[in-house]
Amino acid sequence: MKTATHELNFPGITVYTNLSTERLVELSLERGEGVLASNGALCCDTGERTGRSPKDKFVEDTPAIHNAIDWGKVNQPISPENFSKIEALATEYMNTKNELFRFNGYAGADERYRLNVSVVTEEAWQSLFAATMFIPSGITEGFDPNWTIIDACNLKIEDWESLGLNSDMCIIQSMEQKKVIICGTRYAGEIKKSIFYAMNFDMTAVNVFPMHCSANVDKEDETNVARIRPGFLHSFLRLKKLHMFCWLEKNQTQSN
Repeated sequence: MKTATHELNFPGITVYTNLSTERLVELSLERGEGVLASNGALCCDTGERTGRSPKDKFVEDTPAIHNAIDWGKVNQPISPENFSKIEALATEYMNTKNELFRFNGYAGADERYRLNVSVVTEEAWQSLFAATMFIPSGITEGFDPNWTIIDACNLKIEDWESLGLNSDMCIIQSMEQKKVIICGTRYAGEIKKSIFYAMNFDMTAVNVFPMHCSANVDKEDETNVARIRPGFLHSFLRLKKLHMFCWLEKNQTQSN
């Protein structure tokens, strides 16, 4: 069975693809998704979830990837059957909308390693988030994604217990099918985190190590890496020939 995540095709629905920042802000305001702050920034309410929901994140457990995942509290499994059921619920829900928003772009600046990413959202501001977080492709037709995200941020899963979930919202990710389904959370950071998870899975297979950090290169061609996370001590490393975000042998790349 083909679903929207295979073809990103929503018959009869207006799908805005790779809109400009200005237009996405305008639509966000017109649709009541947010307000402008005194400095002109768009402010949107994420609702109940003001941050990531790690207990609601699941990875599809298939024979092809089972031994490659360190299963536990962080990497929670979901069966292929339940993954398909939730995907179908999200697809059906998205097909009830009059308008959807699609972002086509790249995670990673280096063409050798970057991931092609398509993000379909029901709200304009979340498409703006994707366009800000990733590198826009400028391609509206014929874009071939390595990864697809369907973000049904307002869809609450009613029968969540029978589907093996921990609440009525979820972020489910298939490493084999290269897709992510987000339901019930308006926190847009789940989009970014899902692709960073994908980068950690896909890029390490080609000897590239993704990392949350900033970096600069000194006159001696040594890299100073600053790894900073909220609530944690800052970590500083000085490394030879290792560079920012995706550490490569000779050069550097970044996800945004």
